[in-house]
Amino acid sequence: MKTAGEARQAANLGIASSAEHAESDAPGWSDTVLQWLQGWAHESRVTPFTMEEFRIACEAFGMPAPTESRAYGSVTRAALRLCLIEKTGGYAPARSSNLSAKPLYRRGPNA
Repeated sequence: MKTAGEARQAANLGIASSAEHAESDAPGWSDTVLQWLQGWAHESRVTPFTMEEFRIACEAFGMPAPTESRAYGSVTRAALRLCLIEKTGGYAPARSSNLSAKPLYRRGPNA
């Protein structure tokens, strides 16, 4: 069994690899999605929201979907770091993850 540190490192590598692949498929993908997340969080009436709900909104509005949905992990981390979104402390089931609990987010102070 992996230690918590090993699991975190594996997650970080997976997110980074997925983001790099998304960028190679569509240069500027991460920045475009991050900007769209800022606007969506500011304007959306869906609150709180999961990143799965944001991904569905992206697809509905024609944003290019990455090959691997883990690419959204890098966007989520950047949005948290920039205070575009913040965690509510709550969780909701995500269909994309066999209904496992995923964090709920709301608009951050910089959105």
